[in-house]
Amino acid sequence: MENQVIRLEVIGIEFENQIIRLSKQLNPKVEEKILIKRFHQMIEMENYNCFGLFENSSLIGISNGWTTNRFYCGKQLEIDNLVIDEEKRSKGYGDLFIKYLENFCKQGNYETIELNSYIRNSKSHKFYFNNDFKITEYHFFKEL
Repeated sequence: MENQVIRLEVIGIEFENQIIRLSKQLNPKVEEKILIKRFHQMIEMENYNCFGLFENSSLIGISNGWTTNRFYCGKQLEIDNLVIDEEKRSKGYGDLFIKYLENFCKQGNYETIELNSYIRNSKSHKFYFNNDFKITEYHFFKEL
């Protein structure tokens, strides 16, 4: 990371190919056309942001984020599918991404950050624990 310019940006459709490529790394069983369809649906939502982590001009990480306001936690950023490019993992970029998201939230007067992590993804659990996240509830899912 030395001598690299690292920055966080809210990004959109102009980065679709890179966003889908990174999303596919975390969701290999989901067909690309489904990822594209879902991305297009998400960017239409008022409370949605796609965050991009750049190293110089290269997009090396993404996270989806939704602004919500809930009784139990106030204004929050709910993040999901935070992924760092496979070639850049375990080099501190994920920790930096979380710090940038925390700063985004502090500047926007958010009270909390919440996320879901796949049960099978134990590496991400360790990562989130190391970044001071706690398990406080269960996430239930029902396919329709």
